[in-house]
Amino acid sequence: MRGTAIVVWTSSLLKLLRRKSQASVVTVRRRDNLARLVAADRPPAPTAEVGGRAGPRRLRVLMIDSSDRGGIANYTANLVAGLRQHGVDVALCAPVGRALGAPELPHLRWGVQIAGWGPLRRRAATIRSWTARAVTVVYAVRRLDPDIVHLQTAVAGPLDLVFVRWCRRRAAVVRTVHNAIAHQDTRADRREIALRRLVDHVVVHGTAAARVVASTPGRPVHMIPPDLPPEPGPDREAARAALGIGPGPVALVLGLLRPYKGIGLVADAWPGVREQRPDARLVVAGSVPDTFADLDRLLALPGVEARLGWLEDRDVLAWAAAADVVLLPYIHGAHSAVLHRAVVAGTPVLASPALADETARFDAGRVVPLSAPAWTEAIVGALTTALPRPHRAPAGQQAAATVELYRAIRAVRP
Repeated sequence: MRGTAIVVWTSSLLKLLRRKSQASVVTVRRRDNLARLVAADRPPAPTAEVGGRAGPRRLRVLMIDSSDRGGIANYTANLVAGLRQHGVDVALCAPVGRALGAPELPHLRWGVQIAGWGPLRRRAATIRSWTARAVTVVYAVRRLDPDIVHLQTAVAGPLDLVFVRWCRRRAAVVRTVHNAIAHQDTRADRREIALRRLVDHVVVHGTAAARVVASTPGRPVHMIPPDLPPEPGPDREAARAALGIGPGPVALVLGLLRPYKGIGLVADAWPGVREQRPDARLVVAGSVPDTFADLDRLLALPGVEARLGWLEDRDVLAWAAAADVVLLPYIHGAHSAVLHRAVVAGTPVLASPALADETARFDAGRVVPLSAPAWTEAIVGALTTALPRPHRAPAGQQAAATVELYRAIRAVRP
């Protein structure tokens, strides 16, 4: 079944490539596959002229990000803005409303838009989007002729491995790994590990992620901590009023609700919090991709309020601002976009050792061992005596470090 699907994707991809790419036409028989198309294509001869003037051209980068919103989308937009301020000619191939100087990337919008879809319909739509995305990114690379292609996300499912091999014939390929530790052992997770071995360079956010990625033999790993979004956080009282949260101590669990984020640990710790602080409330705000027992157990406890559903970016920031403390008891992981939103909102966090790097970088709060008594004590303490507000590191460091990496890459691959 899987082999038949790949044949269908490849056949569709070849047909669309013939229609869309007028700059480089390759005659391919119906039975030929994508790998044969890649082998037949050749990069253009190098040029030393841009706009008709002799001399080295500006560094040209094609950034690719298939997310239409959320943490990675915010990260990419912030990075692109910083790179442009440094004089980099960067184009962003992304979904509608986010693309800059590059073709818009077809995408399937997640959230309430597909809430009523069954698994088969979602799967079919995902497969269709893979083919359309593959066509778009190939067209973008050919049209823009970048020095560097920087992948922020997976793009075309199993076709990514073929695309990266093709792309490296034309440009250096950089991959930012946002989730260094796989949350599930899926085909997509295994493809991601294989992808890291194919690209020219890998970027990670912190030392913990660098250790994980470097443990798998592959390409050079570069640690570039992310800058925070430039927008200011909302006022706490205004955020509470807008969200219907009254006065009193509030702890918050925020974002996509999944088992690896320590939901079961919070459920074990919360009864002890209520014994010592009967006025304490725990708000659980976010979406649930798949229900699980620990979440049901947590939501049934006294003092817990559920605000379930897909959250837009502005809602995530408002919830972070409304709380006294944000809880991040991740069982594993090396990065949290929710932590970044909490820092922007000026709200301290309680985090597990998995997020110690990011917590320390922003002086974001306190790192708590993964035990229920420790978390009970930490939550009670944070709701009784406010933790210091997080520290926002100076902006611009991420873009400057990325430009330095790009220039080093081009120096050895002119």
